[in-house]
Amino acid sequence: MTGLRAVIVKNVTVQSVAEAVALACGFISAVLLSRHLGVTAFGAFNYAFAFMYFFVTLNDLGINTVAVREMSKAPERTADLLATLLSLRIVLGLAVLLLAWATIAIWPMEPTLRRPLMVFALVLPLSALHVPSVLFQVSMRLEYGAAAVITTRVAGLAFVLLMIAADQGVTAMFVALLAGELCGLAVVWRFARRLAPVGLRVDRATWSMLLRASAPLALGLVLVALINRVDFILLERLGALEDVGLYGAAYRVTNLLEKFPIFVMATVYPVMSRLTVDDGVQLRRVYRGVFWRFAIMGAVLGLAVVLVAPWLLATGFGEPFRAGAAALRWLVVATCCLYLALAGGNLLIAVGRPRDNALALGVGVVLNIGLNFVLIPIYGVAGAAMATAASFGAVMIVTLIAVERYFVREATA
Repeated sequence: MTGLRAVIVKNVTVQSVAEAVALACGFISAVLLSRHLGVTAFGAFNYAFAFMYFFVTLNDLGINTVAVREMSKAPERTADLLATLLSLRIVLGLAVLLLAWATIAIWPMEPTLRRPLMVFALVLPLSALHVPSVLFQVSMRLEYGAAAVITTRVAGLAFVLLMIAADQGVTAMFVALLAGELCGLAVVWRFARRLAPVGLRVDRATWSMLLRASAPLALGLVLVALINRVDFILLERLGALEDVGLYGAAYRVTNLLEKFPIFVMATVYPVMSRLTVDDGVQLRRVYRGVFWRFAIMGAVLGLAVVLVAPWLLATGFGEPFRAGAAALRWLVVATCCLYLALAGGNLLIAVGRPRDNALALGVGVVLNIGLNFVLIPIYGVAGAAMATAASFGAVMIVTLIAVERYFVREATA
C-alpha cells in the first residue's frame, strides 16, 4: 500500500504542476479573448468548442481507455498494441474529419460560424497522432505527459497573444490553438520513443477487438458529449450567440474546477484496473478514499463559487459577463455532482461494467435535453445551467447505486 500511495502522490503532484500551468494559460487566454472578442464573438468561440466536442468524441470512441486497460494487464503486448492503436486512430481521425466538414456545411447555424469550425476541425487528425501518450499513463511516467500539456498550453497562449496583438478574429484564434497542439505533439512523440518503439501496424483482428471492447465506452462518451455540450447548441438555436458567450464564461470557471478530479482519475484508473485482478478489497479502499476526498473538495469549492459568482465573472471576463452569475451558480452544483460521478464511473469501467456507466449517462442526457427545451425559453442562460445541474445530479445518483450494487455482489459471490 505504501508503494502504491507513493506512486499516486508522485503522479498527482506532477499533474498538479502541469494542470496549474495549463489552467493558468487557459484562464488567461479565456479572459483575454472575452475582452478582445466581446460577448457575441466569445459566444462564437465557445460554440465552436461545443460543436467540435461531439466529433472529438467520435474520434476517440473510448479506444484509448481500452488500450490502457489491456496494456496495464499485459505489459508485454504494449508495443504491438500501441502500433495497432495508432493506425486505427489515424484512420478514424481522417474519417471523422470528413464527417465534421460535411456536418458543418449543412448544420443550421449562424453563417459566420462555418469558417472557424472548418479550421478548428483540423484538431481531429492531430488528436489521433497523440496516441503514443497512452504510454505515459501505462508506465506511470506522467511527467512526460505533463511536459506535453505544458508545451501545448504555453505555446497556444503565446500564439493567441500574437493573434490578439494583430487584432485578429475567431478563426485566427483557432489557427493559434492548432499551432500549440503541434508543439505539444512533438513533445509527445519525443518522450514516447523513450518508453517503447512507436510505429504503425494494421492488425484487423486487434482493431476489431478494440472496437468491440470500446463499444460500451463509445456510447458513454457520446452521452457525455451530449450532456456536456448540447446546452451550447440549443442556446444558439433557442437564444443567441450572446447567450452562448455568457454561458461559455460561466462554463470556463466550472471547467477549471473539473480538471483536478479528471487528472486524479488518470492516475487512479490504471491502479483500479490492476486491482480488479489482484485485490478486490484494496480496490474498494482506493475507491472509497477517492470518493470522500472528492466529496469534501467539491462541497468546499462549490460553496466558494456560489458566494463570489458575480464578482468572479465581472472581474475575470469583464463587466458584461456579470449577467452569467446565475448560470455559474447552477453549473457549480453540476460540477460537485460530477466529482462523485467520475469516481464511480471510472470504477465501473475498470471492473468491466461500462454499460452501467452508460445507463447513468443516458438518464442524464434524456433529462438534460428535455429540460433545456423547457427551461431555456423561460430562464435563458440560467435555464440551461439548471438543466445541466439536474442532469448531472441524476447521473451521480444512478452511478453510485450501480457501484454499491457491484460491491454487494462481489461481497456475496
